Amino acid sequence: MGACQQYKARLCTLILPLLCCFTALATDNDAPGKPGDRIVKRIEHPLNPADTTVKGRVTGQDGNPIGGVSVLEKGTSNGTTTDSIGNYTLNVKDASATLVVSNVGFTPREIAIGSGSTSIILESVSASLDDVVVVGYGTQKRSELTNAVVQTTGAELKKSNTLSLSNSLSGRLAGLFVTQTSAAPGFDDAQILVRGPKTFRNSSALIVIDGVANADPDGLNRLDPNEIESISVLKDASAAIYGAQSAGGVILVTTKRGKSGKPSFDFSTTLSWQAPTMKIRSADAFEYMKVLNDRRALENQTPDFPETLIQAFRDGTRRPEDWYNALVDPPAKQQRYSLTMRGGSERVRYFVSLGAANQGGILRGDDKTSLKQYNVRSNIDVTVTKSLEVGV
Repeated sequence: MGACQQYKARLCTLILPLLCCFTALATDNDAPGKPGDRIVKRIEHPLNPADTTVKGRVTGQDGNPIGGVSVLEKGTSNGTTTDSIGNYTLNVKDASATLVVSNVGFTPREIAIGSGSTSIILESVSASLDDVVVVGYGTQKRSELTNAVVQTTGAELKKSNTLSLSNSLSGRLAGLFVTQTSAAPGFDDAQILVRGPKTFRNSSALIVIDGVANADPDGLNRLDPNEIESISVLKDASAAIYGAQSAGGVILVTTKRGKSGKPSFDFSTTLSWQAPTMKIRSADAFEYMKVLNDRRALENQTPDFPETLIQAFRDGTRRPEDWYNALVDPPAKQQRYSLTMRGGSERVRYFVSLGAANQGGILRGDDKTSLKQYNVRSNIDVTVTKSLEVGV
């Protein structure tokens, strides 16, 4: 009996400390602010919590909601898209973040958050579909245009420094073949073909200036680009309105007209130099004489250049001449000056243009091969009644 009591006493001595340890651990885990509590919090929340929630709506200029718009936090990959009624919700790092809003057919925008709610209006980029294109004897909106028509503007043509307007069209209109066959001042006009030659005779395009066909015997060449509003090229069936003479296509030139408002003046000047893009390598005197003498030797005939003449060139008695350097002296200077004035009232509008241009040749000492050109153009539009307008 005494042994049994001693055994129980020893067992209690071992168990009681273990129970005290478990009780202490349980008490520490339940106490707030302890390490155990911090472990539980890390499990319940992400490592990088978003501090600011941004809600808003994306609409067009007409006030209608736009669905599927991309809303992205700038500089990150954090983003979302709008629902079918244009609403979006996005968690961002802080209130100083910037949203990048974009969608096909609309101008992208960057919006500084600044507050918890952001409503955004996107502007459509399809305004170019409302541009007016000159076709035949009228105009059409680009969005309604189904014919093969391409167009450029006078502002685009002014980027070229060539004095001949036909050369300025090179590479600016699809389907237009512009070929320059001469570089002589005043004769450097290009041949213009629409989609290549179409007949065995004259395949050049028909030039129509302000509604008048073949108005200028020089065609496009002597027009001042500062006077031009737009140039349209009619292809295939689009040109049929002008009949058989439009078999090679039609180029419609619309010059500038007056506008209501205070008089506005525009002065522009250009200065450029022309030079050959490359120099063709030619044979020198010795190579030339050798080739001709070799030909005569093959024909068993007397050489064109005797040995005494060749020796004279070798010892310097006679001097060979480089005729290219003797005759050609590039670069050649060319200049253009242009002054335009436009203005008027609601009833009377006017436009006046004055221009001068000159182009020199590249031949040395040549003061005859040059071009001096002067342009004068004016027009007046008078609105007589609501349904009657007169232009001169």
